[in-house]
Amino acid sequence: MTHPKQLYDPRNATSYTVDRQTMVLRLDLDDHTKQTRLKPAFAALLGALFFRHPGVVPYKTLITLLTESNLSCPDETRLHRKISDLKAFLKSFVPNTEDIICNVRGVGYSLSLSLKEPDLAASDLTQTLQNPLLKDALQNIQELLAAAFQLGQTCPLIKSEEGFILQRKAVHQDIDKLLAQFEQQKEKLFKALHHHAADFVWMRIELALAKLKTYIGLVRISDFAITKKQWADWDAHETKRVFEELAHFVKQADQDP
Repeated sequence: MTHPKQLYDPRNATSYTVDRQTMVLRLDLDDHTKQTRLKPAFAALLGALFFRHPGVVPYKTLITLLTESNLSCPDETRLHRKISDLKAFLKSFVPNTEDIICNVRGVGYSLSLSLKEPDLAASDLTQTLQNPLLKDALQNIQELLAAAFQLGQTCPLIKSEEGFILQRKAVHQDIDKLLAQFEQQKEKLFKALHHHAADFVWMRIELALAKLKTYIGLVRISDFAITKKQWADWDAHETKRVFEELAHFVKQADQDP
């Protein structure tokens, strides 16, 4: 369990990523990211909860993890106190995040069932849309994002005045075609939604679409030196997160009268 684990909460369009190896917790919220270094015990507890999700981690297993982290935890009463400390830490980091940890009384602890694997979250959102035009548009956008990602894999990573970018010359025509198809799907979404331009949900949808357009256009910039694999991981993570955000707000608009 050394690789990062990501879960997504469609209720608030937030992605949670726990990396036990680096002991870092990262939250992607709306248009910004927050991350913090975890204490070894907190990293062990969150790691267990994230990797066992949607299952329950028994009290005994969590007590063992705390003991292995050189903390005294002789019984369940002490465990509950440590979990309370963890929830207080989460609340101070980002309010309301403490609610993701649930006590299954007499058994153990788990994460809220609202948290989903990223792929499942996006699939759940698109499949439950009432309007078939919206569902079709989102699925087409998802396919365009996948095609753009494959194009990006063929582009060399270069350093420019702006930062580290993909050299797109060899795939410029392919990008133009993808962007033209993207605009068609965007128009399809807007025609099916019928929301006012100043509406909160409408503006969030516009923001997500604007971000996804830059991803399809392969115009992302890294201010820091980065390897091609790191770029691919970063691109896949952010693309997935923003698409889930788009799907969340489209579903919300679809359900509004």
